[in-house]
Amino acid sequence: MRDGYPTDAIELLKRAEVLAENNETGLAMTYNNLACYYRKSLQLRTALTFLEKALAIEQKQPMSASKADTHLNMCAVLSQLSRHDHAMAHAYQAIIIVQSTLLMNHLPNPAGLMKADKEKNAHKGSAANKDKGMEQLQNSMTSSKEFKDRIAVLTIAYHNLAVEQEFMHMYHEAVASYRQAKEFANKYLGTDDTISRNLT
Repeated sequence: MRDGYPTDAIELLKRAEVLAENNETGLAMTYNNLACYYRKSLQLRTALTFLEKALAIEQKQPMSASKADTHLNMCAVLSQLSRHDHAMAHAYQAIIIVQSTLLMNHLPNPAGLMKADKEKNAHKGSAANKDKGMEQLQNSMTSSKEFKDRIAVLTIAYHNLAVEQEFMHMYHEAVASYRQAKEFANKYLGTDDTISRNLT
């Protein structure tokens, strides 16, 4: 579709739908891609139908990062349909899911922290070691591709939330959400990142 071959794109997506028939995760992803296709073709109600199907599958599954992507796509389609209150709710859902995913995947393991505390008590004067450990943790978090992907989604979710808040005349909240998006982008993606540049 991006290269200007919409017929080829829909044929591939329909084939993917058949192949993913017995794979719920794959089917939800295919529905999401079909929704993106129909949104780009300005068939918004059809796009919404596929997103609803994707969410119905994802609601039965454990918390997954892809669920946030579906909520963001729902936000975009509902916004185009001028259903800004519903769009805003989906932006909030995306933020909650991404933040939860980040906390679960990137906070230190409590068992590891307890072990570190015991080692610290055994080796008094190890403040430098603790600082070094925290620095290593932060470096590993920010350099991981998965972490940056989720921060990108979180940044977009805050930006989309701000847009919907503006439509709902919630101007103070919108300013705060725009600022939050900008801060996440600059701090974790870098000022040279495409998303960061687009937010200026």
